[in-house]
Amino acid sequence: MGYITFPSETTVHEVLEQFRQIARDKDVIMYVYVVDQDNHLQGVVDLKELLQADAASKLEEIMVTHITSFKAADSLAEVAEAFGRYSFRAIPVTDEEERMIGVIPYRDVMKLKHRFA
Repeated sequence: MGYITFPSETTVHEVLEQFRQIARDKDVIMYVYVVDQDNHLQGVVDLKELLQADAASKLEEIMVTHITSFKAADSLAEVAEAFGRYSFRAIPVTDEEERMIGVIPYRDVMKLKHRFA
């Protein structure tokens, strides 16, 4: 599973132009994560929203800023509960300073949940 990050001032057109190259080595990409220059998570854009947006729009104009994220130390039960409550396909993982460090895909959590339930 891979993830893609861009600065908030990046336009939809710029993301789409770079997407094919960046996505080539990623397993699955469902969201574009918006980060600042220090990799702090600022927002998220679903690929469907990205494809439907005006090409001149900046990510900061279309991103969702109310983000559910987890820390590396959070439990599998907490993550599984969030996937059960929301319709997310992936949830970002941040460090204590809200810097992006990874993504937890739904399918991986559900595989583990069934194994340890």
